[in-house]
Amino acid sequence: MVWCARMSHADSDLPAGAGEAPARSRGVAPLVALAVLAAAAFALRSIGLEQVFGADGTVIFENGDGPYHARLAHYVFVNFPSFLTWDPYLAGPLGGAVPWPPGFDLLIAGAAHLMGANGIDRVLAWSGPVVGTLSVFVVYTAARALLSPGPALGAAALYGGFGTTIAYSVIGNGDHHGWMGLLGASWLALALRFTAPGAQARRLALLCAAIAAIRAAVLLTWSGSLLYVAIADGSLLGVCLAYGDARRLRILALGACASAAAVAPVVWSLGATTGGPFSTITLSNFHLVVVAGLGVLVIALAECEGRWPGRSPLRRLLRPALVGVAIGAALVLVPAIRSQLLPALRFLTINDAAGAGTVEQLPLFPLFGRRPLYGATIYFGLFAYAIPLAPLVALWEARAERRRMQALLLAAWTAPLVLLTLTQGRYGNDLGAPLAICFALALGALTRVLSSLRLPGPRTSAALVTALGIALLWPSLRDFVDHAEPSVDFVLRGRAPGSTPDAKGSLVRFAQMVRDATPATPGFDGPGAPTYGVIGNPSIGHTLRYYARRPVAADNFWDKFATFTLARDFLGLTDEREAFERAGRLRVRYAVTMPEPGSPASLNERLHVADGNATGGRARLEHFRLVTEGPPGGVPLLAPFGLRTPPGTLAYKLFEIVPGAVLELRTQPGAAVEASLDVETPTPRRFTQVARAIADDQGLARIRLPYPTRTTLPTRALGPWRVDTGDGGRTLVDVTEEDVSSGRVLSLGAAER
Repeated sequence: MVWCARMSHADSDLPAGAGEAPARSRGVAPLVALAVLAAAAFALRSIGLEQVFGADGTVIFENGDGPYHARLAHYVFVNFPSFLTWDPYLAGPLGGAVPWPPGFDLLIAGAAHLMGANGIDRVLAWSGPVVGTLSVFVVYTAARALLSPGPALGAAALYGGFGTTIAYSVIGNGDHHGWMGLLGASWLALALRFTAPGAQARRLALLCAAIAAIRAAVLLTWSGSLLYVAIADGSLLGVCLAYGDARRLRILALGACASAAAVAPVVWSLGATTGGPFSTITLSNFHLVVVAGLGVLVIALAECEGRWPGRSPLRRLLRPALVGVAIGAALVLVPAIRSQLLPALRFLTINDAAGAGTVEQLPLFPLFGRRPLYGATIYFGLFAYAIPLAPLVALWEARAERRRMQALLLAAWTAPLVLLTLTQGRYGNDLGAPLAICFALALGALTRVLSSLRLPGPRTSAALVTALGIALLWPSLRDFVDHAEPSVDFVLRGRAPGSTPDAKGSLVRFAQMVRDATPATPGFDGPGAPTYGVIGNPSIGHTLRYYARRPVAADNFWDKFATFTLARDFLGLTDEREAFERAGRLRVRYAVTMPEPGSPASLNERLHVADGNATGGRARLEHFRLVTEGPPGGVPLLAPFGLRTPPGTLAYKLFEIVPGAVLELRTQPGAAVEASLDVETPTPRRFTQVARAIADDQGLARIRLPYPTRTTLPTRALGPWRVDTGDGGRTLVDVTEEDVSSGRVLSLGAAER
């Protein structure tokens, strides 16, 4: 970071034509420095690559939304350029409308085809570092609208080093947020150029065309894009309205209409969308109405301003505010739209199903915990404590008449993102670009103050401020740098010596075990309807779906589908009969368990800890049989978040939900009957499944047996069932797969004993 006292070339005191060679050197030096910063940003975002690229060729994505983008991009790659609109693997196997627009997935699949790749995994894994590095160049370009090369380099360095921007574009993340960061920074850079003084009509038209393209890309990338439209377009239009600039308003209005026209064919091709045709949380006709309506409204305001100019900026802003309120009230009166405003409100206020359990939706400064302020420093370093002041820095810069319109735009853009980030840390990624520019402005001003005191010279002042910027940013970089050694070793030697499985790798390996241990389901790459689904903690849904290639009943989309509550609460049930009936309604055949906080009476605990055997005074579970478990040495998903488990606790288990064979036998009334089976798992581990029953008044005992005695599955019996008949006798019973899967009744007569 180099902080120059001069704020623009126009402030330079060099005479025209003087020192041409040095001037050329000064022109090249910032570009070289920018290239170095970009390389550093790429390196930071590549840390952890040894945990992403497995020795067997598997690409391991972060557990989250990335694996679902992998699923969608894979489908596009196989069926290019067709994209998935209805996914039978959602709410699996009932299916559901894809909640995301297809833009990012088309981009990844298209890039993979252009590169001649065999698939999309490596392209998607590297997309984060690539777009994160490109964003550094864009932030520099945006900062140059207000700053000279030195401070603009500082803005680029801050953006490249913010922990939140690194995390959202780190290798293997696979999510669209890194791409959104690039789009947002590009939109800001274009908007700052659009509001530059003295711009000619042709230049404004070209800038607006580029903004229209970015706006369309945002709409096609993120289902919450209207929030970005409100912030970006609201800031730009607000500044132009305050200045009464009818020319810029007309151009922007045409750009908004162009964006709506570009996106409309995609919206109309989506068919039924989650939330209906006017959904606020997925791309729908509502987005077209808002963006096109915005264009029409701005044209009307521009004409009104041309005919009846406002006497002051406040009056100019009051007029569209009143019109906007009136239009908003009219929209609320439309039932189809009104019903969809509540989900958006719940999302913004963290009152949706994901709000309480998703880390990225937590406030930037949590009020509770041992270190409530620590998380913010990971995101932004010590700059985090100055985030609320960022809009004020931009407003302070607006004192200069020549840059006032641009500074006001920056302040209006930054303020709502600051508020959103304080309530939900996820918006820090979108705040990164304007925040970096605001802090660069502040550090540049500090350089000028130090220089004006004439205590240090200009170069010393710049060096001191640069050191200060690095010190403030360092807490954000420290964790990444501390974990860089394995990545460096991996690059230099092609391997990761002594590396151990991490949580995300363990989950991916287990999902692959699920794929190997369960029947294949159609419809992943093309037409087809799967016949069963897999259920587990929603937080692992996307990863389980992509790597197991199986439908998943509950996933990281949380309550976007009507079956979510039934699926989410499944493993928390204590009544096995209710669980069995619910599995039938959801068409779920398999359940995944893992260590997590919960009641000892829950299905998850009784299955994962005791394999379904009777424990703690609770009856055994009759309809669940262990299929596979692992991976060996695997790390549970919640281990990095402080979950402690007893030694030897397995990371995951897969159970099949079966009717179970019913063994009937005659014995003495009231006699205790017991059936036991020794079972071996692939980890390897051995346990004994024990089933008990009491004979009724007629001497009839019934025992449900969920395990066959012969199977090709990873978990298998070590012999037949041993049945103690209650009258001192013992017999051996073989049970087939068909017996277990059909619920067949097996009668054990006296002769057989």
